[in-house]
Amino acid sequence: MKIARFFAYLTVLIVLFLFLPGASPQKAYTSSNIRTISVCLLNDKESPVNESIFRKILVSVSCEYEKNAGIRFEAGTVAVFSGNTGILPVNYERYLKYVCRLTDEVRIIFTSESMEFPRPDGKTEELVAHTDEDTAVIIMYNVGNYARALDWGGNPFLETVLKHEIAHLFGVDHTEDKNSFMYPQANLSLGRWTSEAERVIKINKIREWIK
Repeated sequence: MKIARFFAYLTVLIVLFLFLPGASPQKAYTSSNIRTISVCLLNDKESPVNESIFRKILVSVSCEYEKNAGIRFEAGTVAVFSGNTGILPVNYERYLKYVCRLTDEVRIIFTSESMEFPRPDGKTEELVAHTDEDTAVIIMYNVGNYARALDWGGNPFLETVLKHEIAHLFGVDHTEDKNSFMYPQANLSLGRWTSEAERVIKINKIREWIK
């Protein structure tokens, strides 16, 4: 009798969970419905980053995108970047087309160089990453120094930053929700996925959403 009562109670708990807001079951993606995106990984010649660091970042971010949005990122090209990482906006398409493959939809430049810019109040602020949606180019600065840093949710900071920058390529906007990895200052977020980020990433393709 006690056993039957226990399973009845357990069934109620499961039903209640399924009808809680935001508690919908995670969709299981299979190899047949996963989008694979080739990435060109570029290591700054003047201030290089240990290759194992940025490969690990890409693998971790790919796992999250595959789980939450059905998208897998794979390193298609790994090469040296000989351009100037201090020039913004990041419009390197003319240069990168001779380095990256045509099938590489995303180009990510990693550098140990730091980047600062002046604020209106006279102070300077460090730029950790920058994305140019028109050319699908991302630059991640000061990678070596942030390799072990964490966001407020205890997640690897650089992984949260790359999740954030890649999402911009799909047209995902910033949010004031500090739970989301799309909070403007990613290091101050909890690095979590939100239903809105998932929705936009699933329906858009890189660059095609730009009008």
